[in-house]
Parts: sequence; C-alpha cells; structure tokens
Amino acid sequence: MQQLDALRQEFRARLQPLLAEAQLAAEKDLLQMFAEAPDVAVGDALANVAMLRRDALRHERRWQARIDAAFAGWPARAPAATGDPAAFALLSEGELSTQLIGQPAIEALQRRFSDALSIVESRLVSLAARMGGDGLPANPFAPPVVVDAFLVAFPPIDCEPLLRQSLLRHYERLCGAHLGPTYAWLNGALAAGGFAMLGGSVHAAMVSQPVGSAEGASWRGRDGLAPRGADEGRGAATPASRGDAPAPTRGNLLRAYVRARRPERPIDDSRRAFGDREFLAVLSLLQGSETPTRWPPADPGAFAVQLRRALLAGASSLGMDADAALPSMAQDDAIDVTALLFDALRASACLTPAAEARLVRLAWPWTRLVLEDPQLFDAVAHPAIRALATIVTLWDGNPGSGDDAPLHALADAAADGIANAYQGELAVFERALADLEAGSAPLLRRAAISERRAWQALDGSERLEAARRSADATLAERVGERAVLPIVGEFLAGPWRGAVVQAWLREGAGSARHQALLDLADGVLRLDADAAQARGAAVADGLLSIEAPLRACLAAVGEDAGAIDMQLASIAAGLALPDAPRAMPGFTALATDAADPDADADAAEPGSASVPGPEVGDVLVARDHGASTRHLRLAWRSPLTGRCLLVTRQGARHAVLSPRRMAAALASGELLARAGPDPVEAAVCHVLDEAAR
Repeated sequence: MQQLDALRQEFRARLQPLLAEAQLAAEKDLLQMFAEAPDVAVGDALANVAMLRRDALRHERRWQARIDAAFAGWPARAPAATGDPAAFALLSEGELSTQLIGQPAIEALQRRFSDALSIVESRLVSLAARMGGDGLPANPFAPPVVVDAFLVAFPPIDCEPLLRQSLLRHYERLCGAHLGPTYAWLNGALAAGGFAMLGGSVHAAMVSQPVGSAEGASWRGRDGLAPRGADEGRGAATPASRGDAPAPTRGNLLRAYVRARRPERPIDDSRRAFGDREFLAVLSLLQGSETPTRWPPADPGAFAVQLRRALLAGASSLGMDADAALPSMAQDDAIDVTALLFDALRASACLTPAAEARLVRLAWPWTRLVLEDPQLFDAVAHPAIRALATIVTLWDGNPGSGDDAPLHALADAAADGIANAYQGELAVFERALADLEAGSAPLLRRAAISERRAWQALDGSERLEAARRSADATLAERVGERAVLPIVGEFLAGPWRGAVVQAWLREGAGSARHQALLDLADGVLRLDADAAQARGAAVADGLLSIEAPLRACLAAVGEDAGAIDMQLASIAAGLALPDAPRAMPGFTALATDAADPDADADAAEPGSASVPGPEVGDVLVARDHGASTRHLRLAWRSPLTGRCLLVTRQGARHAVLSPRRMAAALASGELLARAGPDPVEAAVCHVLDEAAR
C-alpha cells in the first residue's frame, strides 16, 4: 500500500503542471485567433480564461481528486449493483459533451502508448497479487483516468465550448509528450520494487529488470519505448531478431521491406558485426565532420550507397578494419530505412544545393534515431518527424534569396543545430522544432493576413461582377423588345438594377428580397402596358399596390425621403398620360468586360467551377524553364468560375489561373503539386506503397 501510494503521488506530481501549460497554450491560440479575426465567441472564451486563472486552485483540487479516486480501493473493483436505476439513466447534455470530446483523446493516447501500457499493466498484476487482489485490476495510470480527470477539473458549466475543446486539445498534446517518460519511470519503479511482469503474458520472454541500473537497458524490445541496451557486440537486437511477434506497425513494415530487398550474406561470411558503441562512434564522427561544402558528392547516388561508403570510411579513420566488420542487421535496417526516406524526400522536394547538402548531413542523426526508436514512425506528432517536415517544407521551392531568404536561413540553422548537437537526446529535436515555430510564426501570421486580403479582394470583385451580369441579364430578359415610357426605363436601368445587385450580393439569387424586386419590375412593366391602353383604374390600383416596394427599392440605393416622393410623383405622372411617347430603352451594362491581367480568357466559361483541380490549401511549386523554383499555395478557388489564386510564402498574389490553365500547368510540370502539408508523412506513405506493391 505504501508503494502504491508513493507511485500515485509521483504520478500526480509529474502530470499536474500540464493543467497550467494547457491553459497558457489555449490562451495563446485564442489571442491569436482574436487578433486575426475578432469574434464574440473568441472574446467570451478569453474572458473565461481569466476566470479559470483565478480559480486555478479549485480546478487542481478537482483534478487531484479524480486521480486519487482511481486508486481508491485498488486493486479490488466495486461490483456493479444489479438493477441499479442509475445504470439506465439518461445522460445530461454536459455528460454527453464530455464523452464526445474526451473519447477521441483517450483512444489516441491509448493507441500511442499501447506497448508501454501493456508492460505496466503486466507489472500491476504482480502488485495486485501481492496486495491480495484477484483477477486483472483496472489500470489507475491509464489515459482514460488522465483525460477524465482533466474533464472533471474543467466541466462544461465552467468553460465555454470553444475554450474547453482548445484546452483538451492542448492537454492531449502535452500528455503525448509527457506520458512516455512517465510510463518509463513507472515501469522502472515497479521493476525496482520487485514486481515482475505477468508470467502468462505475451511478454513473458522479455527480460524483467530494474530500469535504473547503469549497465542494463531502460526498456527492451517491446518492453516500452526505445531500446537503449548495453553494447552486446553483435548490434542492437530487435523484436524480430529475437523471435517475438511484433505488431504490424509502420516501422516493422519498413524494416521488413528493406530486409526483403537486401541481398543475403554468404553463409561463410566470417566478418563480425559492429557493436552498438562502435557504430554510434562512427555516426558521431561522420555527423561532426561532414559539412555542407563537402556533400553531396560529385556523382550523387542513392542515399544507401552514400551512407555505407561514408560509414566504412569513418570506421577506417577510427582504426576499425572495414574488411573485418560490417553493420549488424538492426544497423543495416536503420541505414536502409533512413536512405529510403531521405531518397523520397529529395525526390519530392525542389532543393538548392546547400539545402540538399544539409539534408545529407541530417541522415546521420536520423540513422541513429531510427536505430534507437523502433516506434518512431508510429508515434503521434513525434518532434523529430515534425522538425524534419518543417525544415524540408521551408527548403522546398525556396531559392534562398529575396523574400524567402529568412525562412531558408531559419531551416538551415535548425538543420545545423540537429546535426551538430544530436547524440541520442530527443530534446535536440524539440529545441529545433521550438526555434522553427518561434521563428516562422510571425512570418506565417503576416502571410496569412496578406493571403486572406488577396483572396477576399478577388472574391468580392468576382461576386460583384457576377451580380452585375445577373442584373443586366434580368433587365434585358424582362424588357426585351418592349417600348416603355422613358421614366420607366430610367427607373429600371438605375435604382431598380442597383437594388437587384445589392440583393444578389447580400442575400443571394432566389432570396425573398431578390424575388420581391423581380416582382416589382414585372409590376412596373404591367402598369406601363395598362397606361398605354388607357386603363386608368388599373393604373391607379397598381400604383397603390406597388408604392411600398417602390419606396423600399429607392431607399435601398440611398435615396432620401424627398427624392423618393419626387421619383414616385414622376412615375405616376408619366403613367397618367396614355399618349406619351414610348421607345425601346438603351441600357449601359453594369458588368465590365475588363479581364484580370493574370487570369485566362476561359476563366468565366460555363461549368468551369466544377472542373476538378487542387484543393484550397494545397502547396504547389512553380518551376520555370531556367530551373528556378517558387513555393506557392492555392489560397482561393472561385465557387463561380473555378479560378485559382496562387500566393507566395508571404501571402502575396502570384497568379490567378483558370481551371484549364491550372490543369495544363500541372500536366506540363510547370506546377508541381505536393502530396500533402507534411513531406515526411508523404515520403513514408510513398515507401509503404512501394512495399505493398
């Protein structure tokens, strides 16, 4: 009981700071949202943040109480009362909201730490048996307890929905970064307390040992996170090499793929495998000595060839006989997986020679990372993957000059920082990622504002032209070849057409206001026809019936009360004279024929808006005949004509292309579409697709 209580207190102390960190992160997001687009809901959420800050102690106590409740009576579980009416009670709206937003976070964390949780739970079985428990106890350290404690600490009655979702999102992200080390500590503490893993579990073949020893590994194989074992002389063992049945994760699929492609070693090959320490020493040497001025070689080949050639040269420089040793199977896997990933990155990105040289240098820390972290490609938002993805994104299509130079320099500094400092510490990637985000955030915010202004201006201009064309067509359709009184023609061509444009823009075609204006035009033309036939009574009744719509139409275009009375009097006077001259009115079109200088002639073709093309937010790289490149983003796609606005990294307008011109540019290679916002994820998926084929 004392050991369990000590574990509970330490577990609670490790995670409690996440409450304040989540509040700070949510407040930062809301402030940024409010600065970019002030909104009442965001303002209310910010005010709610201030209230939560004043009641921080009360929320922490709720969180602690919920964590402690998971340990109450452990390992015995209270039996469910048969026929308990509460078991069939309806959920309140707050309880339902809690389940809807909390369950995805719980499932994501459980998937991420499934292996670590299975090890911890197998040790908890031993602890429960020591305490007299019977059966498999609930895990009081599991993600459902952690997430539920947060939701209890911040109930719907205390939080705006927008704020609560933001808080939970950041809390889940922070838990993803902290639960791994916490579960590693918990496993070590249980092992140090003498609680072995359950003998009948699938992990029984793995070594059960205290974590804190200097010689042993913190975790072995699937017994946790990254295998950091002692140098065994034959290279790091993997679950597959020991005969375990690893889960079909992406890392396992990648390793199986590279092994299938690798030629088998001769049976009589007597060369030994590099030891872990030897291999890491060579990686450290190459990582520190290779510079962007020396790489890539004059005849750049596949990354696997470059890495192995440099590895043997580095081993020779350290006094190792390259003819007497070779990488172990796990080391070969790390080299080949890294090579495949970096080959895909280099092929999918337009890099300057300096950026490509730094990418080659980054392969050394990544080889070590792939070797030491088997779950690298299965972790959610791993900082190393995010850092590499951000670096490649900032390099892609960036010539390193002009307005894009600061972003290229930022990526260069991050890449050099990783290559110079990484020796197995994940904090190096975390620092690089933090520097990248801090350095690019102001530039990206300004770019987002400029981008929004650019597409809003285009969208407003296009909608105005569409509204004017619609008003012109409606007027021509209703008047046709008809001769009307001059006062009627002036009213329809002027105030009425202006009001139709406003109704189309504000409420849309077919709205009640738009239809009322169409009915008004029909009524005025009908009165003109009655006046021509000297139907005085019909004209008088008609004028009375359309007086209110006439006044509303004139008021909509800005006429004051006096001008409206004068206009009504003029229309009535004109309709009172049956013999007044009539003629076909001549209208000047409101819509202009001036085309956008960057747009194509087919931009307004009927049905062009439905032509398939890139989606808004997609990244494209423009490449001209001189081989220079430019990173672009599809900021807007017209819902009317399908025209596409391409902007630069700074959010400045680059070009407006019609769907046909966009398709032609993509087909010719003038524009290169990227597979997604994350180049590393796209590269991994590409390699996995090749493996599946």
